[in-house]
Amino acid sequence: MPQNFVYPQRDQPLLLPVDMREWLPEDDLAFVVLDAVATLDLGEFRRRYRADGHGRAAFDPEMIGADVSGADLASTNMYDITVAGAARNLAEMRRQAAGAGSAVIWMTPTACDPERIAAYPPFQGQQIWLEPGDLRAVSDAVRAAAGDGDVVVDLSDAFASPPDAGLLRADGLHPTLAGYKALARRFVETLAGSNRA
Repeated sequence: MPQNFVYPQRDQPLLLPVDMREWLPEDDLAFVVLDAVATLDLGEFRRRYRADGHGRAAFDPEMIGADVSGADLASTNMYDITVAGAARNLAEMRRQAAGAGSAVIWMTPTACDPERIAAYPPFQGQQIWLEPGDLRAVSDAVRAAAGDGDVVVDLSDAFASPPDAGLLRADGLHPTLAGYKALARRFVETLAGSNRA
C-alpha cells in the first residue's frame, strides 16, 4: 500500500469562484512559488511518513512547502493568529536557521489598503481582513527576531502610506507587477547596502 497523503486539488471546482486558480492573475508570483516547490527534492520529508499508507492521511510536503508563507503567523491553533504567536514562530525560525548556519534575510510586510480588502468579495466570504496596526506589530516582531548579522529588508514603507493604489491589486493586499518591481528594488538596495557595511 502506498503512503497516504492529502494532495491539493487546485483545479477542484468550488462555488465561488469556479476554479481556485481564477483567484489570482496568471502572472501572480504564487504560481512561481508552486513551480519552484515542485522542483524541490522532498523525498527526505516523505520518507518520515509511514510507507504502508495506514493512519490518517498527511498533507503532502509539497503542499506544506507552498503554504509555508502564512505559517509564520499561525500557532498550533489555526484560529489563534496573534502577534505573540508570530513572534514565537519567528524566534523559532531564527533559531533553526542559526542552528543550520544559514544566512538570514528577513522582510517586513508591505502596507495594504484595508478598505479595498474589506470590500473584496472573496475576502468577505472568507472573513479576511487586515489592519495597518496588525502589520506594524508584525513588522516590529520581525525586527525583534532579527539577530546579529541578519539582514532586515523593511518593506513597510515600500508602497508609501497610504499605499499607492497602482502598486496593489484590486484586493488591496497583493502587489501588482509594479508593486513587485518596487519590492525587488527595495531588496536590491538593502542587500547592496548590507554588503557595503
